[in-house]
Amino acid sequence: TDLMDEEPRVWARKLIVAYVPSVLSLAIIGALFWSRESWQVASNILSATLVVACPCALALTAPLIRHLGALRMRKLGIFLRKSKMIYLSHQLTQVVFDKTGTLSLGKLKVQVVQGESALKEQVSSFDQQVLKTLVSSSLHPKSTAILDRLADLSLMNFCPQEIVGEGMQIVLDGHQYRLGKFGFSGEMNDQIQADQIQADQIQADQIQALMHQTHFSKDGQILLSFEFEELARGDLNALIGAFKAQGLKVFLLSGDHQEKVTQFAKNLDFDDFIYEASPEQKAEWIKTHDPQKTLMVGDGMNDSFAFDVAALTASPIIDRPALLSKSDLCIAGHDLHALPTALAWAKQSDWVQRNAQLGALAYNIFAITLALSGLISPLVAAVLMPISSIVLSFWGIQQQKQLNPKFLGRSI
Repeated sequence: TDLMDEEPRVWARKLIVAYVPSVLSLAIIGALFWSRESWQVASNILSATLVVACPCALALTAPLIRHLGALRMRKLGIFLRKSKMIYLSHQLTQVVFDKTGTLSLGKLKVQVVQGESALKEQVSSFDQQVLKTLVSSSLHPKSTAILDRLADLSLMNFCPQEIVGEGMQIVLDGHQYRLGKFGFSGEMNDQIQADQIQADQIQADQIQALMHQTHFSKDGQILLSFEFEELARGDLNALIGAFKAQGLKVFLLSGDHQEKVTQFAKNLDFDDFIYEASPEQKAEWIKTHDPQKTLMVGDGMNDSFAFDVAALTASPIIDRPALLSKSDLCIAGHDLHALPTALAWAKQSDWVQRNAQLGALAYNIFAITLALSGLISPLVAAVLMPISSIVLSFWGIQQQKQLNPKFLGRSI
């Protein structure tokens, strides 16, 4: 974790370059002015000015706020790797999400759209066991989803053949069983023909629906047809609404095909969604849509280029996170709903940090003016300087504790 990343370092260097010469110059000028009265008075003015001037409040309060905030954010399951989330949060105007693995769990929910009653009644127990054995031989998410529906059946002892890009098949007792896309699994049975064929032609939209289904067939006759729905990470509309409540636009960038992305996004309140986007196209989209005002949330290497151009990046920590080194903040587990609260906290924390810096600046102007006017001695200056650091640091801590943004039931 690097809570003192590049921009705060640059800011600190600029402060030192400007602050130290300015204080030295004012102290020397003040001493020369008072030397007309006596060198003793001039010496006191010089000492008091140098002692009372305090960059400590500037150097202590801001880092203290950042570190205390980082500790509190861990309660939300968010680990702040870089402090730029704090000073960039008020600039953000949009949040861009990857889909698979970020907003979806990478798992599928299966629905039997043809033959639901057949699965329970007409399809024989033997055929159901064949289906289970077919899907158990594949690691494809669709196979896993179907396997969960057939959990109470036993497996058969055979090794099916996998046709890459088409599906699975096996010949048992003279019957050919296939599981896969339409056209590979076989012709439609009589019931489907009666429902879907009009004037010897299948309607274009029906063909489209069949092409996106997975079919289980026996000797070319489809017994069962399945559709799949991606499982989302919780209530995504609530998540999107929480960002929009902060004045942010929300976009979806995905490499998946049009039908899949459209199906996923149709009931979600995205400002826009992009499908079939390559890693380079994701990065290019962000480049042309205010990259310095973008929070990018992704989880896979296909989001790496987008992470390179976005102002702020976040990634869920699941299994083996691929983008950990490029993420400004990491989200533990599957729950993204703490992210809006973290962003609101960052905006409030930036306000506290800026006010602490203004307070430190005001103190320095006031204290140095008193010292140059001869109104405080070096001893008083020596007491006043640490008191100012303690007061400002205490104020920053108290303000940090009082920050309590709450979205979607998550508070710090």
